[in-house]
Amino acid sequence: AGRKSAKSMARFLIEDVAPVYREAKIRLVRINTDGGPEFGRAFTRVCLELGIEHHRLPPRSPDLNAFVERFQGSCLHLHYRTAFRYRYYTSAADIDADLAAWLRYYNFERPHRGYRTKGRRPAELFYAHRPGLLKMKGWDPNELLKARAV
Repeated sequence: AGRKSAKSMARFLIEDVAPVYREAKIRLVRINTDGGPEFGRAFTRVCLELGIEHHRLPPRSPDLNAFVERFQGSCLHLHYRTAFRYRYYTSAADIDADLAAWLRYYNFERPHRGYRTKGRRPAELFYAHRPGLLKMKGWDPNELLKARAV
């Protein structure tokens, strides 16, 4: 676990990313990546097999991947810096568990103010065509609003 190779990223695409898009009934058309070796031939081959265009961004061009750059900044400033300030970690598993909890909050509970999200949560937009899936995944916006009102 934790190895960043083209084979491991290809497996991640097949086993984790593609099924979520299929479940949400969203056609995954294109993936933008940096030029790292983890997005090499094995990854590109899997993209082709899945009918996904793999586009490698030129070096030093964060403006071409602004949403990812913004997410990475949010992750650093809103999660990691705070987490490491208040907790002493003794294992990578503890760090991973905290990150997973923060990602759930970030995607399912935290309203986003971007021009595309307009105060909605990313999960609301991603599962817009299959709202029942949100409840199956343990997220009910009505329950969330009730809990906050208490």
